[in-house]
Amino acid sequence: MVDKALGLAVHGALLKYGLDHDPHLQSRLIYMYAEMGFLGGIKKFFGEPLNELKLFFEMERKGLKVNEASMVSMLSACTHLSDLSTGQWAHRYIKSNGLKVNDLRLGSALVHMYAKCGDIGMAMAVLYFGGCTKRMCVHGVLQLED
Repeated sequence: MVDKALGLAVHGALLKYGLDHDPHLQSRLIYMYAEMGFLGGIKKFFGEPLNELKLFFEMERKGLKVNEASMVSMLSACTHLSDLSTGQWAHRYIKSNGLKVNDLRLGSALVHMYAKCGDIGMAMAVLYFGGCTKRMCVHGVLQLED
């Protein structure tokens, strides 16, 4: 568990020195606030995409079934926040829960997340080895060009 006083001090220092807009540091702050149990306050600091992450983790906590559509929203939030580590976690979650990567929207969201977060190798691996359909592959390649 993260020490709340230390966590708030770190965030304060990032604000003071103008580093709070760095996507990698924002990602770490999200994790820190989640560890502190402060999910309600994350939106105040990071904006709308975090609603998707919060909703996903609430669904998971309550034992609700997470489907492909839920994961598309989560991956979109990861893409917007440039949060590769949460996106990688989501990919492992997709695999371990038997969700269909060959679903056009889910597969494309996964490829897009990896590409926008800078991991082109994984984006290509999902395209070529992730069980994507021909249609998804074409859509994914178009996403890489964005």
